[in-house]
Amino acid sequence: MKYLEFFLASIVLAIVALFGGNQNAQAQQSEGRCMEEVAGFGLNCTANDVQIAGVAKNPDGTPMLQIEDDGCAYPGDTVTFTATFDVVVSATERYDIGIYFATDGDLNHDGALTGGCVAAILPPASSVDLDKDLCGDITKASNPLRTTIKITTKCIDPDSDGYLNLPYCTSWRQSGANTVCNSPSEAFPGAPSKCRCDMGFNVPIEVPAASLRVTKTPSPSSVPEPGATVSYSVSVSNTGIDPANTVTLASLVDGFFGDITKVQGNITETTCSVGGTIAINTAYTCAFNAKVSGNAYDVVPNDPPDGPLGVLTASGVDTRGNNIRGTAYAYVDISNVLPKISVGKTATPTSIVEPGGEVTFTVAVTNKSVKSDPVTIKSLTDNVYGDLNGKGTCSTGVTIEPSGTYVCEFTDLVSGNNGAIHTDVVTANVVDDDNYDDTASWSATVSILDSPSSIELVKTASPTEVNEPGGAVTFTVTVNNLSAADWVTINSLIDSLYGDITKVQAGGITSTTCSVNQTMAPSGSYSCSFTAFVQQKPGQSQTSVVTASGVDDDGNSLSASHNSTVTVKNLLPTAKLTKTPVSALVTYKVVITNTSSAADTLVLDSLRDDVYGDLTDTSDEGGTAKVQESTTCQKGISILPGESYACEFTALVPIADSPEEDTVWAELYDEELYPVSPAPAGKARVTLETFVIP
Repeated sequence: MKYLEFFLASIVLAIVALFGGNQNAQAQQSEGRCMEEVAGFGLNCTANDVQIAGVAKNPDGTPMLQIEDDGCAYPGDTVTFTATFDVVVSATERYDIGIYFATDGDLNHDGALTGGCVAAILPPASSVDLDKDLCGDITKASNPLRTTIKITTKCIDPDSDGYLNLPYCTSWRQSGANTVCNSPSEAFPGAPSKCRCDMGFNVPIEVPAASLRVTKTPSPSSVPEPGATVSYSVSVSNTGIDPANTVTLASLVDGFFGDITKVQGNITETTCSVGGTIAINTAYTCAFNAKVSGNAYDVVPNDPPDGPLGVLTASGVDTRGNNIRGTAYAYVDISNVLPKISVGKTATPTSIVEPGGEVTFTVAVTNKSVKSDPVTIKSLTDNVYGDLNGKGTCSTGVTIEPSGTYVCEFTDLVSGNNGAIHTDVVTANVVDDDNYDDTASWSATVSILDSPSSIELVKTASPTEVNEPGGAVTFTVTVNNLSAADWVTINSLIDSLYGDITKVQAGGITSTTCSVNQTMAPSGSYSCSFTAFVQQKPGQSQTSVVTASGVDDDGNSLSASHNSTVTVKNLLPTAKLTKTPVSALVTYKVVITNTSSAADTLVLDSLRDDVYGDLTDTSDEGGTAKVQESTTCQKGISILPGESYACEFTALVPIADSPEEDTVWAELYDEELYPVSPAPAGKARVTLETFVIP
């Protein structure tokens, strides 16, 4: 069967060669020795004249290669294939080209110098025959030359690229150094350096490496925000098909948690380890616990743009030294947890006296949500005082961190009657960072205590004195409600002397405006008056007390009293005396001042009075009817600028002329005999009165 497949493949290759460009033919080849063993001397292969460019390609781009068996099932397996290779030269021409492929997996790591090889020569039919022997030659003009070789080799892939590595060496001779070459066993380098080896040469035959299948399973796969500890189960299976190829586990590294064999970072516990071997079709299992945290609807880990973080990579080395690995992905969802708050409210004070007063309310909103959820206050309302935003220190829009508390206070009036209980409820509504809300309420209670009621009474008398033997007196009565909260009703007004002051009584109260069942509001008052005759002995007083009685709106009785006193005045005997002045002796003072602006001395020429005449003469030559008793006034007196002249005269003023008014004027001349004009004058008035002592 394999022979038939090879025969058919040869036909296909021949057809392709016929129509594909450069000629190629099945090479003459032999199995066994490698190039240094054929040459019989040491080689260093430092030249680079002839090399294999790769497996030739058909016109459609597919490789000219036919696998003769089931191919490479795993590293170390054996594969037989026929391939056409492109051979190229970088020099002008080279002779007796030898091609050696390592078939033992290059156990000596020297390409195809030593060990097991398949050796081939270029067939003359597909090459250049420069020296007329069976070993083909090559020229630069003939690049590339193609030759078809059938190879059976071990499946190796040391560069782990997934394809068969086929180390080879090429040999050649130069003109003048070539000998007759008719078989692969005669194709060897013309000198130690006239060869080239390539240990990394690849053939497009897949070599499946031993593989690891990894699973990473979180339990649970979803945790509530802000997170929890998750247990991850890990399985690493050797899924290769090479029954002899075990894998030694070298590392277990998670892209998010790091080395899962160690308690570090978020890993709190682990049973995972490395260094153990995993036989074919068996699995290594372990588990680790790690903390996973995030906000609602997060996926942990949240992969960055440059690659996933949730990848667990298991790396190992198989029996043949191949580095292999496997990966697994696992993510944990963070589920939403609804926000939770509590509200507290206290009142200071918790009790007030009726009718009420100001109370300070303290409000506390506590965020009891999970630690990843801050909340923001959307509304803060009171069923009595309404929206608290902007009231006191309270406001909305405030963000409260998890486990945090927002505290504010406001002050307002609480009112009521004795025994009343004031209760109001504050309600807070919040929203978390995922736009879910919560509402909570709390109440505060303030008790209204009784405020003792009281009244006062003021009684006044008008007048407070009457002449003997007595007289009518009006008494005014005012009742004040001193209570802070209670209404008071007055149902009795009694005077200790006159009795019920709301009634007119013969021989007692002559008139009254007072009445009872008068109701007064807190701080209110009621006033009335009554009139009665007060009679006592001269010099004695009469005192009486009015008492107001009533009840407050709580049914408590109360009263108040006040007195007033009226004195009967004793009238003493009286007499009248009149003293009348007849005349009076009056002394007048006259002052003359020189107020001239110039430096003029003034001379007094005369000084006359319209009643008493010439004041410098007491002889009354003026002919007036008044008597001038004495005078110090003189004529001819000089008065310096800015100075004054003063004199006095005494005259008798009769009561019949009272009040008497008289005028004095002076005639003055300066040194040039210019008169002072108008003449200066002055008036004086004297009044005599008679007084009667009552």
